[in-house]
Amino acid sequence: MKLKKIFPVLLYRHLKTRHVELYSEYRRHVQSTMSASQQSMLSFVQSNSAVSYSQANPRQRSITSSLVNKLIIDCCLPISIVDHASFCSFLSDLDPKYTPPCRQTITYSILPKMLTTKTDNVKALMQRCTDVSLTTDIWTDRRSHAFLAITAHAFIDGMSQRALLSFKAFPGSHTAGRISEAITDVIDEFQVKQKVKYIVTDNASNMRKAIDVMFRMQDDMSDSNNDAEHTDGGATIDDPSFWQDVTEVNIEGVVGSQEHLSCFAHSLQLVVRDGLDVVSSGRPFMSKCSKIANIVHQSALFRCEFERVMGSRGKSIPATNNTRWNSTFKQLHSFVSLDITVLNKVLCDNKHENLILLPKDVTQLKELVEILSPFSEATDLTQGDEVVTISCVVPIILSLKVTLEARLHTVGSFTGLVKTLLNSLCDRFSGIFELLGIEIQRSSEPRTHFNQLKFHSNVFIMAPALDPSYAYHWLQDYPGTDEVKEAIRCRINGESENHYSIANSQSCNLYIYIQIYNIFTYCVNTFKF
Repeated sequence: MKLKKIFPVLLYRHLKTRHVELYSEYRRHVQSTMSASQQSMLSFVQSNSAVSYSQANPRQRSITSSLVNKLIIDCCLPISIVDHASFCSFLSDLDPKYTPPCRQTITYSILPKMLTTKTDNVKALMQRCTDVSLTTDIWTDRRSHAFLAITAHAFIDGMSQRALLSFKAFPGSHTAGRISEAITDVIDEFQVKQKVKYIVTDNASNMRKAIDVMFRMQDDMSDSNNDAEHTDGGATIDDPSFWQDVTEVNIEGVVGSQEHLSCFAHSLQLVVRDGLDVVSSGRPFMSKCSKIANIVHQSALFRCEFERVMGSRGKSIPATNNTRWNSTFKQLHSFVSLDITVLNKVLCDNKHENLILLPKDVTQLKELVEILSPFSEATDLTQGDEVVTISCVVPIILSLKVTLEARLHTVGSFTGLVKTLLNSLCDRFSGIFELLGIEIQRSSEPRTHFNQLKFHSNVFIMAPALDPSYAYHWLQDYPGTDEVKEAIRCRINGESENHYSIANSQSCNLYIYIQIYNIFTYCVNTFKF
């Protein structure tokens, strides 16, 4: 009896403290009825258990927001899933009061509102920035639909920030004019025209022309605004010379404080491609490895036998991707970890005797993987998403140069490959070697397009000094005396007036940062933190 008396009190208190909205609804119900036969609280709760949430209910909004953000956006599920009977039944099992929005509501109402809110937040973030760097590229999906993506990177209150400014469909021809116009529209939309300091792209000719023309147009517009004789307020691109092939003279890529930089990972891929193009002795076994990989991925019968004998865990052979050279490396590296004797037996049992790997093939395979391993490690190192990667460019270039020069004395079957890799490295990154004062032996063939790669910027030399992970440790790979190394360090810091300050107007701040790092390093080494 006592329990029956206490239970309504406990329920009343629980609703009042934990379910404020339901309690308020009950109070309104009590005030509206005010009769002797009014409904009890317990029956009221039970009768309302199957009533759906209103659209303004916080619980309804919370689940809808989570459904759109977590499932449709993050998990890339189709919007039509909200209309699927089984999915609706699943949501009903989780919360019977929740009613999912229909596909049309998500498409034409919820997502546009979310896009507007997100855009406003990014614009507010860009307003807080003083300097912005952009990365842009054209991406094509499996259905050959092209998209142009532009990402902004900046430091705000000492913390690195990044934001996707635009990811829009880019149908039609990928001409320099259309690319330039699309990038300019995004820059104007987010009002970062005066804040953009660097733009990083790949080495495609249309992308190089687009950025060069965009910079020249901005420079012409700035000149026209300062010229009282011009009243049209802007420049045009009717001059046909804008779209002519960019030469070594006009590809400087620097107008005022803006610089166009080449993507280091893409340029490093071009170096490896140059090397693989001259590989002749390794063609037979590389062709065999490629065909074996194709059979594994295309023949269900062979794959079952392969997994039965070799094991399915950690023994797969990945497919290659034409746009990523390291996919070829990972495929070749996977063969090194396999038991070649067992693999050859599987090939024989499935009537693929022509693909058997000979002892010579295995020896060359291991040597090729060993030569390309530093390039694969460098590629992975520069693909960081949450960390700064420009600071590792100079250390990687010098380290690869030292490694390849040492490999020339120990190489077996791939002397031509090592020489080509070394020559291509020096040619494509000649700007960095020139900044460091390192004399390099250029290839005998005229390759003027190498001069179009944007690696003449001082930012590549300044970046390692500001990163405690690298600082000046890369100088150990510098081919010079201790006095020359010290002169380079002073030149970067701007410590001495006798040396040209790479930091220029930023030398003061750069010097302060470096001194803070030096003090921190001294404390760590002295007090053993």
